[in-house]
Amino acid sequence: MTSRTSTASVGTLAALIGTAMVIAIPSAIALLPSWASEYGPTLVGLAFLEYVAIATGLVWWGIHQLRS
Repeated sequence: MTSRTSTASVGTLAALIGTAMVIAIPSAIALLPSWASEYGPTLVGLAFLEYVAIATGLVWWGIHQLRS
């Protein structure tokens, strides 16, 4: 069984990591065309969408844990 303190600390960490990932997105957008030419546009597009989904999911989950 988890305690409230450990859940809150994990939620804080998740929110901070997710926020850092979201902040890093604009710097990666400039590199997407070169990555797409090297690795293929489909692979890069799917990887970018997965990255954005994980980042927003971490932020959402962390905030949800802190609020409950």
